[in-house]
Amino acid sequence: MKWIGERERLPVEVVSFGALINGDEAIALRGILRPAAEFDYLRDYGHSGSSTACGISLFVRLFQAKTLLHINRDQRGNYAVIELEK
Repeated sequence: MKWIGERERLPVEVVSFGALINGDEAIALRGILRPAAEFDYLRDYGHSGSSTACGISLFVRLFQAKTLLHINRDQRGNYAVIELEK
């Protein structure tokens, strides 16, 4: 997870995690990123075939924050990161 700490970007306002990020990994990533808030759209709204897209669109609609960092893994275990700035 060293790569995430080396990001040369502004601090993370809101972070969200996809279904393939386990609890321990989410805790470690929160510790590195120190986001102002977390959006757990899977807990709040449930799973669907397009959970990530739904979560991101809900962030745009519901949050005043301007940035979201969404972290998940693909089927091979590689990280998949979406950084959204409004």
